[in-house]
Amino acid sequence: PSKGGVVKYELNFIPSEGDRLIVYDLMGGFVLSDKVSLMEQAFVLPNSLAKGTYLVRYKGQNVNQVVRLIVE
Repeated sequence: PSKGGVVKYELNFIPSEGDRLIVYDLMGGFVLSDKVSLMEQAFVLPNSLAKGTYLVRYKGQNVNQVVRLIVE
């Protein structure tokens, strides 16, 4: 769960150039997109983001995975 603001994440692999994190609401609406960096493993949620459940998609050359993010 997150209170909003900065969301930190941890990778167990080295990201490839061009890998992105994309956040969607549960209806598939776009919330944000951020490039993935080995040095900075965090992204900032918009201040106007409502409480609820969101989907975070890691879209990369070698990895394509979706996880849930709960904003409290």
